[in-house]
Amino acid sequence: MRVLEALPNYQKLVATPNIEIAECVINTGHDAFVTQREAECGTDRLVEVSENINADIYVNVQGDEPLIEEHTIDKLVQAKIDNPDKVVCAMTSLDSSSDCVKVLIDGDSSILSRKLYKQVGIYAFNRADLQEFERSGEGRESIEMTRFSSNRLLFVEVDDTQAVDRLADIEKVERILWQKRM
Repeated sequence: MRVLEALPNYQKLVATPNIEIAECVINTGHDAFVTQREAECGTDRLVEVSENINADIYVNVQGDEPLIEEHTIDKLVQAKIDNPDKVVCAMTSLDSSSDCVKVLIDGDSSILSRKLYKQVGIYAFNRADLQEFERSGEGRESIEMTRFSSNRLLFVEVDDTQAVDRLADIEKVERILWQKRM
C-alpha cells in the first residue's frame, strides 16, 4: 500500500489473482483488478489489465519494490513518452568504483565494464509492448524483461532503494519505513 500512497498524481491499481489482497486494497481506498489467467510474473498480470483498461502508458512496480517514490515513476514515464518504441526499465548503480574492470558473462559472451548496474523492478510499457510480451516465451533465467530483444529495452538510472530480494530484506524495509515515520 505504501507505493500506492506515494504516487498521488497517477491513476493506479493493484493487479492480483488473490481476492483477499484485492479486498484489502479496496478497503484502504485504492483500486484493485482481480486477474483471471495464470500468470508467471507481474507483467503477465499487467497484460491482462491492458486488455481491460485503456491507458497510454502502463507502469509495473513489482511487489518486491515497496520503497519506490513518485520521482522514479516520473522519470520512467518521461522516458517512455520520449521513447515510445522502447520498453523502459529502471536500473541503479551496483558498484560506484571505476577503479577495477568488471566482467559480465552470459553463456559464451562476455562484456567488460567499469560500472555495473542492477535492475530495479519497475517498467513502463504501452499496449503494443504488452501484446509483444504476451506472445513471447519465458525469458532467460526467469527474468521477464528478457522476453524482449535487448534493442527494445531502454534502461534509465534511478535512485537506489531497498528491494525485497531475500527474506532478510523485509526487516530492512520495515526499519527504513519506521525511520521515515519518525
